[in-house]
Amino acid sequence: MRLPKEARQERLDAGWSQVEPMSGRPMREYVALPEDIAADPARAREWVDRAVDYVRTLPPKEPKVRTKRT
Repeated sequence: MRLPKEARQERLDAGWSQVEPMSGRPMREYVALPEDIAADPARAREWVDRAVDYVRTLPPKEPKVRTKRT
């Protein structure tokens, strides 16, 4: 789940884990939805909605400038 800093820290303090696709390389704004919440569709939906609401507040991502290879 991509959450704002305050909500993310609250979730980490509550025992949630940070998303780390590669060992030692956490994704800064993401926390993993615990299994007990993921197993409950209503609770999972609530967190998905919170994450979507947050992401909608973010500015559009700037496209990367492509460089020519020589």
